[in-house]
This record gives sequence, C-alpha cells and structure tokens, in this order.
Amino acid sequence: MTQALAPSDDEIVLCATARLARTLPLEAAARAGVGEAGVPVPNTATVSQWLGNVIEEALLCGEVAPTALPSRVLTTQAEALLWERCVRAAVDDDIASELFDARGLATEAMKAAELVDVWTLAVDPVQASEESRRFLEWRQRFVDEATRHGWATSAMAALRQVELLEAGVGRMPASVALAGFDRLNPLEQRLVRALEQRGVAVRERVTGTEAPGEARLIALADGAAECRAAVHWAVEIALARPEARVGIAVPDLAARRTLLTRLLDHALDVAALRPAQAQRQRHYNVSLGLPLSEVPLVATALALLRLAARREFPQQDFGSLLNGPWWGSDLSEVDARARLDALMRERLPARCSLARIVRLARKAIVDGLAIHGMTDRLEHVARLLDRLPPRQAPSAWRASLLRLLEAFGWPGERTLSSHDFQAREAFVEGLESLGGLDDITGTLSLGEAVARLAEACAAHLFQPRTEGRPRIQVLGLLEAAGERLDALWVMGMNDALWPPAPNPSPLLPAALQRSARTPNACAEVQFEFARAIHARLLQAAPELVFSHALREGESELRPSPLVVGMTPHPVAPALAGTLGDQVRAAVEANRFEYLDDHLAPPVAEGEKVAGGTGLFRTQAICPAWAYYRHRLGAQPLETPTEGLDARERGSLVHKVLECFWRGRDLAGVKAMDEAVLAREIGDAVAAAITQFTEQREAPLTPRFLELERDRLIDLLGEWVAHELQRGIPFAVRACEHERTVEVGGIAVRLIVDRIDELADGSLLMIDYKTSATVDATSWAAERITEPQLPIYASFATDGEPVSGIALARVRLAGARFAGITAEDGVLPGVKGLPNARSLYDETEVADWNALLSRWHSGLTTLADEIRAGEAAVRFTREQDLAWCEVAPILRLPERRMLYGRLLAADGAGQ
Repeated sequence: MTQALAPSDDEIVLCATARLARTLPLEAAARAGVGEAGVPVPNTATVSQWLGNVIEEALLCGEVAPTALPSRVLTTQAEALLWERCVRAAVDDDIASELFDARGLATEAMKAAELVDVWTLAVDPVQASEESRRFLEWRQRFVDEATRHGWATSAMAALRQVELLEAGVGRMPASVALAGFDRLNPLEQRLVRALEQRGVAVRERVTGTEAPGEARLIALADGAAECRAAVHWAVEIALARPEARVGIAVPDLAARRTLLTRLLDHALDVAALRPAQAQRQRHYNVSLGLPLSEVPLVATALALLRLAARREFPQQDFGSLLNGPWWGSDLSEVDARARLDALMRERLPARCSLARIVRLARKAIVDGLAIHGMTDRLEHVARLLDRLPPRQAPSAWRASLLRLLEAFGWPGERTLSSHDFQAREAFVEGLESLGGLDDITGTLSLGEAVARLAEACAAHLFQPRTEGRPRIQVLGLLEAAGERLDALWVMGMNDALWPPAPNPSPLLPAALQRSARTPNACAEVQFEFARAIHARLLQAAPELVFSHALREGESELRPSPLVVGMTPHPVAPALAGTLGDQVRAAVEANRFEYLDDHLAPPVAEGEKVAGGTGLFRTQAICPAWAYYRHRLGAQPLETPTEGLDARERGSLVHKVLECFWRGRDLAGVKAMDEAVLAREIGDAVAAAITQFTEQREAPLTPRFLELERDRLIDLLGEWVAHELQRGIPFAVRACEHERTVEVGGIAVRLIVDRIDELADGSLLMIDYKTSATVDATSWAAERITEPQLPIYASFATDGEPVSGIALARVRLAGARFAGITAEDGVLPGVKGLPNARSLYDETEVADWNALLSRWHSGLTTLADEIRAGEAAVRFTREQDLAWCEVAPILRLPERRMLYGRLLAADGAGQ
C-alpha cells in the first residue's frame, strides 16, 4: 500500500464507519475555525457509499448497462426473510422439523453467507460437518432464488461493483486515503488492488494524535463505579476546559448506556430529567442510537397497530396506551383517559376487546366522563378494521397501516420536537420499506404486516441529528479509536470484555474460519483485533485513562492483558462516590435537619372524613396508613384478572348467604328435609349469581358460571350444616344492614353482614369472612384492628341488649366462628366472657357491659387521634402492614435504617 501522497482536492477519504465519515469533515472545519492554517476539509465516504456513487455515475453516463447490475439490492430485513423462507423450505420435510428454530437458523445462515462472500471461503461439502452441509443446501436455495429474480445481497452487490471497477468502469480520484481500518478483508484488499491498477494512489490516513498519550490505569469496585468515575472525570474536564473534546469509550456500550446517560444528565443536563424536557439538546452525545422501535413516538404507533391486529388483548396493554401520549386527545382528555383506565380495571376482565372498551367508554360518557374524542376515534378504527381485507401484499398494507394510525390520532395533539419529527420520518421510511417485501413474503395478514414493520423498526438504530459539538462523547471502542480527542477514558478493560470472546459461525468449519482469520474466528484473531484497536486508542488523545472493575456481583474480575503493566493511578474518593456516600457525608457534617412530622393537619370543622370502619381499622394498625389512604385518598389501581378476583368472590359469597338467610330462622331451616334444603340452597345460589352478573360489566362464560355455582352450593351447604349446630334458637333480623353512626365526632357508615335476634330478644352480630385466617383477638386490645362489630355493638344498638359479636369463617374446609359472647353456648366454638379471661382481664373488664364500655372508649380515642391529625408511622407488628396499599409512602426501609443507626449509636455510647 502506497504511503506517500498528501491530501489533494481530488482525494477521497474512505472511512471504516459512517460516524468517522461524518466527524472528519467536522473536525477539520473546527480546527480551521480556531486558526489552524492549511487544514483542508476532506471529502469522506464509507466504502459502500463511494462504490455506490461511482457505479451510479457510470450508469448515468452509459459506461455500464443496467443489466450488468442486480435489479435490486436486498435490504437486511428482506435478506433475512428470504433466508428464512429458504431454511423453512429445506427443514419442513425433516422428521424433526418441529424442533428447528427456522428464524434463528436463518439469522446464522445469513451471517455465514456474508463471511463466505466477503472472505472468499470455500467450504468442501465432502469433508464438511452436517451443519455445514445443511448451510450449503440453504445457500444454494438462496442463490437460486436471488438469481431467478435478479436480486443481490449487499455483499454480492459490493463484489459486483468491485468487478466493474476492475473492468475500468467509473471515474477515479487521483488518490484515496483509508481511515479507521484496522485490517482489510479480502474484498477491501481487492478494491485497493483495483484502485492501484488504475493509477490511484492509496494511502493510510492517521486519525488520532501524532504521538501516543500517557495512559494511566485505575481499578474500581465494579462496572457501576467505573461509570460514575468516568462521568465525574469527564465533567470536571469539560467544565474546566470548555474547548476540550472529552471521550468515554465503552466496550459494552449497549449495556452501560442507560446508567451513563442518567449520570451525565444529573451532572450536565438536570433540566432534561423533567418529562417535558426529556428531548432537549444535551451537552453530551452517545454514539449508539436506540432501536427505532424503542423511541416513545414509534413504540406507541407499533403498540396501537398491534392492538388493532388482535381480537382480544391484555387490558394492561390498552391501559398503558391510555396513560401515554402520542395518540388521540392526549392533552385535552388526559385526565379522563386516566379515569377510564381505573374504571376498566374495576369492571373489565384481564383480556378484552376494542368493542368492549368502546361500550364501557360510552357508558362512562353518559355518567359524565368527558372522553368523547378518544371514543369516537376507537369507533372509527373499528369501522376501518371491518373493511380491511384479511390478507394483502405488504405494499398495500403501507396505506392501510397509515390510515389506522390516522384513525387512532397518531401522533397526538402535541407539537413535535425535532427529535420527534425525525423519529416520525424514520418510521414512515420503515413503512415504505414494506413495499420491498411483496416478492418475498407474498400476502400477509394484518398481524403479520405489523410484525414485519416492528422488525424493521427494531433493526433501525435511531440516532437523532446532533446540533453543534457536544462537550462529551460517549463512544464504542471502534469509534473512539478513530476520534481525535483531548482526553479519553476507556472503561471496561476486563479480560472477559477485552479482547472480546471468539464467536465463530456454527455453520462453517472452525478450521476454515481460523485459517482465513475471519472476525471472531478464534482467541488469537480477537487478540490481534483488540491489540490493533488498543494501539489506536493510545493515539486518540494526549490524556488517557483506562479502567477495569474488580468485581461484578459475586464474581471476581481480572484486568485485560492489554492493560497489565500500565502505571496504576490512585482513585480520588469523589470519583466513584455513590449517592449513598454523599448522603452519609452530609449526615456526618450535620447538614440535615430532622423534623418530627407525625402530625397531619387536624380535621377541620365541617370536614367529612371518608373511609367508614376501614378508617378506624387502619388508624389502629398504623396512623400514617389511615391518613394517606383515607384523608388523602391514596389508593392503588385495581389489577384486572381473568374470571373473578378475591374481592368479587367474597362479594358473591356474601350475596349467596344473604339470599339464603334473609327472613329465615333456625327452626325453619332445621324443619327442612334433605331434598328441600338442597333445593333452597340451589335457589339461593342461582338468585345470587343472577343479581351479581346483572351488576357486572363483563359477562362470565356459561362454563365458568356452572363451576362457580357448584362451588357455592358446596360452600353454602357446609356453612348451613355448621350453623345448624347452634344450640340457641335465633331468627335473622337483617342481612347487609346499613347504618351511619357517629364515633367521637366522625360519621361512620356501617354495613353489618347479619344481625340475629336470639330467643331472649338480644342481638348477635355476624361478619362473614372468606379469608384463610380469622382473628378476633384485637377486640381485647386497646387498639381494635377489626372495629366494625365493636362499633355497632357499642354505638348503634339504640339500647337493645347485645349477646355477642362474631366473625364467621365461611370456607369449604374449616368453617367456624371466632368472637366473644356474653355467656357460653351462644355460638359453637366461641367462649363466653367469663371463660375468656386469658384475653379479657377481669380487673379491666368485669362484665359484658364493661367490655362494651371499653370498646366505646377505645374507639372514641381512635376518633380523637384522627381528628387531631395523628399520622405517625407507628405499628405493633410489621406483618400487619402486609396488605397496606400505601406501603411505599410509609418508607419502611428508611425507618429500619434509622432505627439501626440509633441502636448502633446507643451501643457505641455504652
């Protein structure tokens, strides 16, 4: 290769990467702008770009006939689909075809074919393995199919272009400079020979600094510490020297991208952490783009199309769309859409259809929910779907998919930023690419067309255009090796990452790949590759830092052999410091002020406090729970389930018991013979199911109702049998009895499941429970955590005598009562007060009236706490908070940490 010529006006710089082709002219312009004389702006292109331009010019000038070129160069997606078709055709006849992953095999075959074409590998079918022979069979099918249509892969097209250059086609520059190439593959070597044979001077262009920089090596605790240290170092340099170009090079950039960008945002672009500013121009740039399918604007479009393609879908999928932007009335109806999501969770099953959602939305509009725009759009989508053909060509689906998105109102009411606009344009290009699949896929269903579009978007790495020259560049190692920087931190220098592990093609002979020294062929090839990159990294900047991690999880890590021997550099404590380190430092410096914030605003005069007995229950367990849940109204959204959830099953059981016991007495039930009792139980279950389903938005399947009916008949039968063991006659006075009483100045709405009137005229209150455990011991405590029946017994009886209260455990196995009665024998298994002294101390509770007074006093104390605003995170047992809806707000881990520090401080003081 000639090394002599200086750049001239007729020189083309062929770059190894598209990024390098973009940055070299920008660098030259920037250097000229700061006064460096004689800095020409190079004419750059990648090899494929330049070859394409040369052949296109020759075609326009008539130097080459159109028939000498492929009629079509397949896109990566089209090539992958053609390979998949060929592989499926070959394996479908195999007896074990069900075990083959045709798509995975096609991907590997496509990679192997590129190696064969670019590296001119000749696989001997006689000596080849079974895998290689299969690959040769698939490749022959692929080549035959491509030849028949006049198609070519990008590698085939590049080979044909080089052949035309060898034949003298095209106008050549005076010289060509190669930039960023660590080594040339056989096809690139053939191109260089063709250029030299045509009198073109070919040289290598150095892209880094003229002399290697001084490298320092830092060992850090783990990969996260490396990210923190690199960001801290880069930000300090960028702030101290605004003109400096600083780089952070990462071998596994895809894995570290999220953490690095978050750290850089905190350091340089805090405003970008606000959702409204998420797409603002940053003071840094990451070379690795996101898959287009992960860009929010495009992800929403794909989600809408997937929704349209399915008859039923998980409710949570539509709920995510409801609470997100980029479609429909996403600004004017944002609150109403969130309320519809909550309504759907309460009334619709886990899987639902577009039609069912529209019906619910129409009912919600009647009830006052302003969601007309979204509902109209969904109905428009449904009409479009009815008119779509079941299958059509991909090119026809382009227009259909766009019409569907327009019907959904994509991309919403927001003004598109530059980032969004570029993403939309890239997505529309992806839609246009569907037209190139007609000859490969044939007709597709809507779902298949959406899947092909999603594949195209996932394969497209989207990198929005960067304005200006950001201070900090986050790069992959290959890109960093071709940059000209003032300072560079190279992280991830562990032997597991650098050199990269070999990854030869499983479909080609390993010995053949090693002898040809193809990429990833063996450890030796990878080491040579890494050493070449490493040499260029050492020339990328005058100030260099290399780092490696000591551990990752439980695994100990070793440094890469390429950095062993570098001068160690001590780590400044601030470099890898975590947020926890900063908080601890602030605590030690007494920069935090502690406030006792257990008091909320007291209940104002005339203020209504909702929550009923639940308010008293949560106040007794943890005052903060009561305040957040009932006074502030914090509550989680429902989780939709298939069939009935636990709450609905409990409601249905309550309805069944109400239908059976309303208006009955013990004597009447005992008088029934077996057949009559079975009929009455069946009628009660049928009536309850009918009432329940009429009130439910989503219908239940007949089979499900049949199974539920059988279960409820067995459950009610067992419970009635248990009640027949009661020795004292009773009559059911009320079921689902509702009443509002005042407790300590707070109005409490009560619903008691059942009130029985005993033979002596006294009352017995029963609360049904369907849970596995039933515990009434809190009725003996100062803070009553099951307050409903004690409230009724001590506040709502209007002077009528009460003989007991009980929780009824209604389950197929282990039906029983748990509670307390004035005397023994009232309920089976329930002790009277005189024999329950292990819980109710005689000195504190002398008799039944004293117990009622104690309940009255304890509940009034809880009411006083509520009115005073008592909201401390205080509880007896943490397991009592297992079902707390607002547990994250209670910040229990912080509480445990603070208590641990207090105990440690007390121990140190002793």
